[in-house]
Amino acid sequence: MQVQTNRNAGTRITRRGFTLVELLVVISIIALLIAILLPSLSKARDQAKAVVCATRLKGQLSAVSVYAAESNGDYILGSPNTSGSVLFGPHDADEAGMMDDWRWNPVQVWDWAGGMAQSMGIKFSRGTHEDRYKEIITMKLFKCPSNKAVTEAYDAGLQYGVLPMVSYNTSRNFMWPGKRSLLEDSFPGQLEGYTTDPYWAEPGCGWNWDWTQRAGVKRYSPAWAEVSKESYLPRLDQIGSPAGKMCLSDGGRYALADQAPTYNARPFAGYGGAFSDVGPYSFFSRGWDRRMGWPEYRAADATDARIYSFRHGKKEPFLPLGSYSLNVGFFDSHVERLNDIKSANPHFWMPRGFRLYPTDDEVHPDVIETYMQVLETDERGREFIYIR
Repeated sequence: MQVQTNRNAGTRITRRGFTLVELLVVISIIALLIAILLPSLSKARDQAKAVVCATRLKGQLSAVSVYAAESNGDYILGSPNTSGSVLFGPHDADEAGMMDDWRWNPVQVWDWAGGMAQSMGIKFSRGTHEDRYKEIITMKLFKCPSNKAVTEAYDAGLQYGVLPMVSYNTSRNFMWPGKRSLLEDSFPGQLEGYTTDPYWAEPGCGWNWDWTQRAGVKRYSPAWAEVSKESYLPRLDQIGSPAGKMCLSDGGRYALADQAPTYNARPFAGYGGAFSDVGPYSFFSRGWDRRMGWPEYRAADATDARIYSFRHGKKEPFLPLGSYSLNVGFFDSHVERLNDIKSANPHFWMPRGFRLYPTDDEVHPDVIETYMQVLETDERGREFIYIR
């Protein structure tokens, strides 16, 4: 205790300081308040990032619409047969020859971002393929602020070091042309009596190159298993209702339960490359892997890949289905925040009229239970649903 004498009044003033106990109580209260407020602040910060992500998605969706309007046919951005077709140009099969050709922004046949930037008049550096690839995936316009994942190259041929994961992916189902459309486009007026199909892969291989020299045409064509509507073209007027069809979404390609995140930067990468994938309705997805939602798939060394693509919900791994969420942008330019159950609606991820087979397409159990209760039978006796 400190005592001070007031000389004018002749009185003494006593000033009492804080005791150690009182200081400890105050510190404890402050620590408690911090503990209470920090989660709220962290949640608010995450919500703000999700809003920024949705805003960037809306901008990208508007650019998709502009590309479709300027393509003289409502063609969809990001297909090997639309914006990605520029890579076939003078190089065709010569992958090494086009690697460092900076005249075209797309760095891969599935690259929607490079094609979008080119449509918007954005110019990239005149560097190597590696320079352009890094420039695209790090550009703020194409980056989700919640995406902190880093990837390593799985392909020994293109080692570009440790890179950020591509933030947004398209649905590969919208990108393939149907068998009949591809034939008619390649060989106009020559289909009468044409019975052989030399450039179609066996079902299950996913994709293949058409090296058929007839009419001097070389085309990128999928296995028939990928496209179930022969007349389909990757055009906006053939997908069904734009408000119910996914265009761009938070993604995590490649992120799987049994491996660390990787990337495939090869210009002619198969199965969607770094930019496209099948939807979260399927076990085959490498960008929206939901397997860890089922305890029976959780091995001792497993990783819950949902935290990479469904990055706007919970952060802890191995939580029940429905705990994680992502932003999904639709072809009508609206964006929705959906959890890892609702986003698996297969009707979002495929064009109208396509068929989805629960066994052949490795469909998740909850998707079968929710969306595939009424099945039809094809000519081979296999059960399926029509995508509406």
